[in-house]
Amino acid sequence: MKNKFSKQPEKQKETPEKELPFDGETVIPGISAHEYERIRNEALDKAKKVIHHWRQKGNQLICNSCPFPHATFIPRDKRMIGEMADGTPIFEDCQLKK
Repeated sequence: MKNKFSKQPEKQKETPEKELPFDGETVIPGISAHEYERIRNEALDKAKKVIHHWRQKGNQLICNSCPFPHATFIPRDKRMIGEMADGTPIFEDCQLKK
């Protein structure tokens, strides 16, 4: 006799895997994979041409030259001491106070 409170394993329903269309559609309806790659590469090329001017605030590097705010975290044992001509930050190691 089974206890009415005992949990029985649930049967998993088998769902057939969807076949992907071979026409190159992406997750964006109406845009082919080729067109998506072209747009993506164009955007990446534009982003690489932008020169960012970074300022360190605590353990964040904050860009103050772009029209939209963005930042990145840096390790606590690094300190920004300047920028290269292309906007790449220059870091030095620093001792953490105990």
